[in-house]
Amino acid sequence: MSGIRHEVERIDRQLHLFSDTLDEWTACQKDWMYLKTIFSASDIQRQLPHEAKAFMAVDKQFKDVMRRTKERSNAMQAATAPGPALHALPEQHRDFSAGPVLYGWVYLKRSAGLLDAFRKSNEVLETISKSLEDYLETKRMAFPRFYFLSNDELLEILAQAVQPHLGKCFDGIRRLEFGGDDPKSPDILAMVSAEGEKVPLGKSLKARGNVETWLSQVEQSMAVCLRKLARAGHQTYPNQARTQWVTQQPSQLVLLISQVYWCAGVEQCLSAPSPPAALAQYLLTCTAQLGGLTRVVRGILPDLHRRTLSALITIDVHARDIVDNLIREGVQDANEFAWQMQLRYSWNEAVDDVVVRQVNSRFIYGYEYVGAQGRLVVTPMTDRCYITLTAALHHKLGASPAGPAGTGKTETTKACAWLDYRFMGKFFAGLAQSGAWACFDEFNRIDIEVLSVVAQQLLSIQNALRAELPKFTFEGRTIGLVPTCGVFITMNPGYAGRSDLPDNLKALFRPVAMMIPDYALVAEVMLLSEGFEDSRTLARKMVKLYKLASEQLSQQDHYDFGMRAVKSVLLMAGSLRRSQPGLAEDVMLIRAMRDSNLPKFLSSDIELFQNIISDLFPGVDVPVQTCGPNAEAASTGQHYKVLTAAAACDQAHGELEAATRSVLRKDGLQMPDSFVHKTVQLHETLGVRFGVMVVGPTGTGKSTLLRTLQGVMDYLHEQNQGTEAFQPVLSYTLNPKCVSMGELYGEYNPLTSEWKDGLASMLIRSAVADATPVQKWVVFDGPVDALWIENMNTVLDDNCTLCLPNGERLKLNPATMRMLFEVADLSVASPATVSRCGMVYVPPDNLGWRPLVQTWVQQRLPAGVTEVSRAYLVALFDKHVDAGLAWVRSEGSEYFPSVDIALVTSLANLVQSLLAPEHGMDLSQEADQLEPVLAHLFAFAYIWGLGGNLTHHCQQPFTAFVRSQLGSLLPLPPSASAFDFFVDVSKDAQGMAVSSLQEWSAVLPGFVNDKRMPYFQMLVPTVDTVRYSFLLQACLGVQKAVLFTGSTGVGKSVIISGALDKLRGSRAVVPYTINFSAQTQAVDAQMFMESKLDKKRKTRYGAPAGQKLVFFVDDVNMPVRETFGAQPPVELLRQFLDYKGFYDRSKLFWKDIDDTMLVAACAPPGGGRQALSSRFARHFTQLCVPPPSDAAIRTILSTILGGFLADWSPDLRALCGPIVTSAVEVYNRVSVELLPTPDKSHYTFNLRDLSKVAQAAPRFTWMSPQQKEQHMSTSPQSTADVTQTVQVQGMLMASPKQCNSKQALVRLWLHESLRVFHDRLIDDQDKSHLRSILLELVAKNLSSAVGSPQDLLPPGSSIIFGDFLKPGLGPAERPYEEISEHAKLVQTLERFLVEYNSSSSKPMGLVFFQDAVDHIASIARVLRQPRGNALLVGVSGSGKQSLTRFAAALGGFTCVQLELTKAYSLTDFREDLKKLYHIAGVEGKPVVFLLTDTQISKESFLEDVNNLLNSGEVAGMYAPEDKERIIGSIREWLLTQGAPTTKEACWAAFINRVRDNLHCVLAMSPVGGAFRTRCRMFPSLINCCTIDWFRPWPEEALLSVSRQVLEPLDLADPQLKPALAKMCVHIHTSVAVAADKMYAQLRRRYYTSPKSYMDLISLYTSLLAEKRAEYGEVEDRLNNGLDKLRETNAVVDVMQAQLNQLQPVLEEKAQAC
Repeated sequence: MSGIRHEVERIDRQLHLFSDTLDEWTACQKDWMYLKTIFSASDIQRQLPHEAKAFMAVDKQFKDVMRRTKERSNAMQAATAPGPALHALPEQHRDFSAGPVLYGWVYLKRSAGLLDAFRKSNEVLETISKSLEDYLETKRMAFPRFYFLSNDELLEILAQAVQPHLGKCFDGIRRLEFGGDDPKSPDILAMVSAEGEKVPLGKSLKARGNVETWLSQVEQSMAVCLRKLARAGHQTYPNQARTQWVTQQPSQLVLLISQVYWCAGVEQCLSAPSPPAALAQYLLTCTAQLGGLTRVVRGILPDLHRRTLSALITIDVHARDIVDNLIREGVQDANEFAWQMQLRYSWNEAVDDVVVRQVNSRFIYGYEYVGAQGRLVVTPMTDRCYITLTAALHHKLGASPAGPAGTGKTETTKACAWLDYRFMGKFFAGLAQSGAWACFDEFNRIDIEVLSVVAQQLLSIQNALRAELPKFTFEGRTIGLVPTCGVFITMNPGYAGRSDLPDNLKALFRPVAMMIPDYALVAEVMLLSEGFEDSRTLARKMVKLYKLASEQLSQQDHYDFGMRAVKSVLLMAGSLRRSQPGLAEDVMLIRAMRDSNLPKFLSSDIELFQNIISDLFPGVDVPVQTCGPNAEAASTGQHYKVLTAAAACDQAHGELEAATRSVLRKDGLQMPDSFVHKTVQLHETLGVRFGVMVVGPTGTGKSTLLRTLQGVMDYLHEQNQGTEAFQPVLSYTLNPKCVSMGELYGEYNPLTSEWKDGLASMLIRSAVADATPVQKWVVFDGPVDALWIENMNTVLDDNCTLCLPNGERLKLNPATMRMLFEVADLSVASPATVSRCGMVYVPPDNLGWRPLVQTWVQQRLPAGVTEVSRAYLVALFDKHVDAGLAWVRSEGSEYFPSVDIALVTSLANLVQSLLAPEHGMDLSQEADQLEPVLAHLFAFAYIWGLGGNLTHHCQQPFTAFVRSQLGSLLPLPPSASAFDFFVDVSKDAQGMAVSSLQEWSAVLPGFVNDKRMPYFQMLVPTVDTVRYSFLLQACLGVQKAVLFTGSTGVGKSVIISGALDKLRGSRAVVPYTINFSAQTQAVDAQMFMESKLDKKRKTRYGAPAGQKLVFFVDDVNMPVRETFGAQPPVELLRQFLDYKGFYDRSKLFWKDIDDTMLVAACAPPGGGRQALSSRFARHFTQLCVPPPSDAAIRTILSTILGGFLADWSPDLRALCGPIVTSAVEVYNRVSVELLPTPDKSHYTFNLRDLSKVAQAAPRFTWMSPQQKEQHMSTSPQSTADVTQTVQVQGMLMASPKQCNSKQALVRLWLHESLRVFHDRLIDDQDKSHLRSILLELVAKNLSSAVGSPQDLLPPGSSIIFGDFLKPGLGPAERPYEEISEHAKLVQTLERFLVEYNSSSSKPMGLVFFQDAVDHIASIARVLRQPRGNALLVGVSGSGKQSLTRFAAALGGFTCVQLELTKAYSLTDFREDLKKLYHIAGVEGKPVVFLLTDTQISKESFLEDVNNLLNSGEVAGMYAPEDKERIIGSIREWLLTQGAPTTKEACWAAFINRVRDNLHCVLAMSPVGGAFRTRCRMFPSLINCCTIDWFRPWPEEALLSVSRQVLEPLDLADPQLKPALAKMCVHIHTSVAVAADKMYAQLRRRYYTSPKSYMDLISLYTSLLAEKRAEYGEVEDRLNNGLDKLRETNAVVDVMQAQLNQLQPVLEEKAQAC
């Protein structure tokens, strides 16, 4: 390393620099893109000059860098080269409190590089963004109503675009009126409401200076002028006639002053000497005033005056009722509660202002302009709600009305299901500073996490209100507080998508229970306000009608008889009252009720509804407007009337009918009266409801109905130029279930906080921006559920406002816009949604199938078909189709129920296809000569069009029906099935086309067995492959989509793939396969389809020139259903089939797609598969593929196996038949006798398992250049269905040299059967049962050849075949042979393990007991097969990973596993997959991908694995540039192989090479329900993998492992090791037994695994070593101590001896002394 150390370190530094630079670069680009649009506006540049200057410097620098990068194509050089000469950049941020802004500037040197440049730029951009946010915050603080706007809207206002957003700041002001002759005059003269009411704003009000300044002046002037006008109105009220006075005042003040004088009048009566008498007299006065207003409102009035009078009548009725109630209760004093509970207005002279009182609450009138809006009818329930609301405000609390839909909880101003706490905080800050009220509709749809923060925000505001603080701290900053602010919420308890509020939030609101209002009172008041004299009687009859209808009519999801339905009828009645004043009032009401309700009723309910009306209005004769010459409506008493914005008239009604017929005629469609009626009904409903739902079963003409009415409006506009009655229609159509909620309405990026607009919001915004009178329809063609429709409640009610998550509110124009919904039913829609929309029900008997056939005969048949022949075909349809449909519905059975119109369409398309010249038809013949041929072709199409979707159990009964019904057209042989024949059209001697009945078997092509052909390309033709391929080609020839159904493994995918491959060359068809699974998302399917399309024009895409694309969608019903039942990927495909395109998800424009068709396949519902939507399925010709018969299976198996054994000895070839027979019987018995259970969910056997018994030629098969070309140019096909070939896979790996006897061949078959069936079984009972089946069949079919079955498969023994006894040879040279010497096998494995551990960084300590050897052999068998994948199932620690790595190394494969990190995502997973694809596909090296369930951190990983197993291609994994790089890399290899090198061929070769070389081994645990769920959701885990179940180790294995692990230990007693080994086994097995007992008693699982056993032994050995070390240390210390003692004793002895020697001397000296 020393030689290259410096170079490596340099490259390492360079790579780190590149990574850091790229991160800063992308961050800079993101901020630059956002700020670029803002600082492009000159007004923003003027108001933020310093920030604009700073941004321009960054902008110039960024553009310089991008220009230099474009000139330098090398990414490494571009990102690591020294940076350009940089421009001056600001150094410190702006401080708005510091007066003038000062910026310091720095200059970067060129040598600093791009990294420092981008870092500095990002600092500057961050400073600018902060300054911009601070700037906007100062604007909001200056004018708090700006808090209710999004940042983008506020920026537009600051750029002086005020008028478009004025209504979002002032709810009642639509625009301001500027004066003077100069159009740019700044003088503000008046405010104008949405209703057109104009109120002057005084003088000297100018739009000059900052926007927030003059808007604040507008706010102040609004209150001052209204107060001034109120004072003047209060003074003039007594001096003028009331009917004259109301027309001279603003509508808001008319209601206010009238209430003031009424309250004063009542209190004057209560203070009179005789209050009851005074009140009685005042009641007469109120009644007289009300009568006068009613007479005025019946006349001709301007719309504004009518609105004012209607609102005043509504209030006066309530006032009259209050007086009447006071009289009945005998109120004598103004202090009694009956009067104090009322909402009372008075002019307080002390404050010279209006004061509002109710009980203890007292408020000063606010003078917020509201325009000429209508008023809710006040009922007793409304009074109770008012009391609670005002009391809540008095106590500084919020209020919470809750109740069912349509009970009048709120005139909602905000829907907030998607708000987050940050937006709520901003909104509350605006409320507190502006003193406004806010009503949050359906508050309990907010996420609970947000509600917990909202509770704290509200509590801080309410505490400040109670403390009467002028300012308070809110979310860390001090803001002002206007005490009039209030927060109200409404809730629909118990509806889908709602949740309970947390207790701390409930405490902040006063609850109000809202129940169903008094409909009779509401209807009476509204009729009275519309000018009806006998309003009370009519209201009672109407309410009685609705009550009887709700009880006696059928219960339908789209029926609604609630308050909103009542209101729409009353509005329609008022329109009739004004347009036809001479008509009787009861007739008007009957007409309104009919016109509002008949469109939504089922046919069976219409007559009953008519009878109820007749009973309630006896003797009333209502004129009936018939429709068309047949006068069909007269027979049912229906009356159809067109309502325009002005009025309704019979002339317009007739004009609409005539225009409908003209449009239908122009479009080449039929004109049934029922359809014309329904078109008129739809137009009527659109006249009175803003939102309309067209409801009806599949195939009833809903889409055609909408298109027809749109054409009618365009036609009438052309015919009536200059009139506003009919306007052209511009429609915006989308399927809301094709996209996610964020993509539908818009969302913030959670990482970057960038706002991305949604599809619906974009379309609605486009419609809102169109100010022309053209009608705009936004059509939602898709399932309606509470998941998305609830967010449009504010759009569908009177507010007509779409509220977006970014705070933006789009106000829709109810005069020119309509929201339409095309749905099959409303089973999952909430009542809140149903009540908001008008309903038009299209019954299934509205059209029938005959109009479709008539149109098809006129337009779709080849031009050469004569009129006589067309009439003959129509006669055949009329005579036979009804009987066929009746039989299918009563006697037939279908996996996916069809609708009649879809079956008839399939029949017609097949007839059309068969009439094409390529099928031998000569349409120029005489009619009498052509009729027999037409009859035969019709009969053939009849059989497959009506009966093709029947299950295989119904084919024989249907054949019997066909014989009786079509016997005269197509005589069938007595014992044959109708599905076994086709019509052969040929030329006779005279050159005339004649037809005859031929069996499909007569055209069955032969099969040539080529041993060099890869196994997975073998296709043995059968009758099913031939006939279903023909039908598929016939349908595709007329652009008809086809759906193949049938049980798993019957060959659907192979039939489709084979047929499409044939069409590839003959008809220039380019097929692609999309594999759906439970986790497939709509975006994935769309990305895959888009990646295969060529761009032709800006918004038009399609197949390559001269070709057609066919997308084969396999397992189309696999995507899991959402909460309310929708399948977004399926809805995306339905949108494509309906409209031939889809929306671009990034740029939100529509993409038209040409020359593209769909083919799909799916198994029946169940086991993770879903039922398909009938709206989707009706686009297809449905064909049910039956399971192949045993005879067919044996024929196919014999063909392949017989071809393989052709070169073998005759006695071995003779075993082909018995082995095939036995294999089929094994499969049949296993499928019936080993059924799946919750613990055995993978016991789902199908014909694929039978094919695996004899799998796959050797890994490297020699192929000629021609074969290689064919192989490489074949598009990658799904291996999910391979059983019409029913390939005999596993046995093809043997050779005559190794398998040279009958016994060896039979043992090979037994081995393969054990590997496929036996290895997946989970217990001894099932395994023993399978072995008994095998032995029984050997004795039955093969005993004469091999003798006793017990000798072939002795009890307790196993058969092992493998190619790893000679690991030194190449993969193609290793013989696949039986390994009978267990000891030799173990020695080989141990020797290889030593080699593996010596070269591996992760050595393994494996013990090769019998089970481990079996698993290694099973895994090695799978890995040696091309496209071999394995699913290993066992509890954690059972050795799945270790054995896989060992088996992979044994076969010479590289084994790759994921390296997970905390932030590992789907992107990281796909990057790892790309590396594997490169190794397998580009480098051509075999590789094993080992994936464990613990590594599946996201279920989307398995979605990609499912696609990898099924087709080899993962949708959306490769970007276009990545694909180009791969194509370029693999093209050289293809040239060496002599294969084509087109883009398609290169990509197909890459995928095929990946599938051949990449082996996926999945290791999963059966613990819990995850494994069972994944097998159900991802069928390829079962279908495309060989399953190996890891059972608990037997005692023999446990004992052998413990012996081997304990063998190196040095124990004192030689007899101790065997005892310890047995003790380990006993401990492990006893725990397992105890765990079973615990489960039996407590139903709680405790799992033991081999890993826990190894941990036990490891714990013992480690403890033994630890204790030995511990005791050794103690022994050493003791020995050391003893040694010291010994040494001490020795020294003492020496010293004692010395003393003893000196003692005489001492004694002598002592004596001497």
